Amino acid sequence: MSDAWFTWHTAPDGDPEDGCDPQEAAALKDYIHSPTVSPETAARRITLPVTNEPETVRKGQSSDNLYRLWSLIIDALSDLPEHRPKIVKLLQAIQKLSTPDRKDYDAKQRQISWAELPNFASLWSDLKVSNNWRSGIIKWTPEQREGVRQDYIKQAIIDAKLVVANISGISISWGLECLCDTLERSDAVPDFEVPATNEWLEIAGERIFEASDGETIGSLRERELWKPEGEGSKQRWCMWKRRLQSMADNEEHGLETREAAKKAIEAMNAVAK
Repeated sequence: MSDAWFTWHTAPDGDPEDGCDPQEAAALKDYIHSPTVSPETAARRITLPVTNEPETVRKGQSSDNLYRLWSLIIDALSDLPEHRPKIVKLLQAIQKLSTPDRKDYDAKQRQISWAELPNFASLWSDLKVSNNWRSGIIKWTPEQREGVRQDYIKQAIIDAKLVVANISGISISWGLECLCDTLERSDAVPDFEVPATNEWLEIAGERIFEASDGETIGSLRERELWKPEGEGSKQRWCMWKRRLQSMADNEEHGLETREAAKKAIEAMNAVAK
């Protein structure tokens, strides 16, 4: 991987005021490239610029500095898929960093509850493809449409991996939302949503299976194509499988969509044996 990626993140468009701290970029680069740097060591190094900056200096700017750290890690998750497993382990290690006891706390330093990864999940959610993408789809060129489609699928992969890794703030409800929108809405866009559904089921199928009997509120709210039929466990799970089978058999869908539907069914069968 080129050094240019890290250089750009310390000074996007040549402006260092908008970039991450050079120590953060260096810590991430060393961790990614070195087989001897542990996630725990990298977590301590990459968070030092945030925790060591005096609160008096950071007043009114602390959220911006944390934002830049999270932006660096989020971009790495998105841009560097070959290193994604290591980056997820880095986030897990950051979550385990201790918060100083009050008696040991240096008032000049910022005290952060790293276990909560403050604002990480909300920033990741804000940077994802807008929930209003369906309304814009008819206006896009084929190139724009394919770019958004690939981003949507990539986000499902990252979301699911973060859920399985128990990253703070990343909820299985995001996966349930994806499946319900794909399989229960009459205006679903199969070539976007079926591959994304497949990624969720292949990566976090057990979590989806466990949560699929939840209350019909929030992400599991009723949509046009889902009508509960009395009581019974896993009704929704079975309905999803029937919908996927119909998509797999429907030659009006493209080959990628049909193959993704078949793989999603395989993932469901592996979970609910």
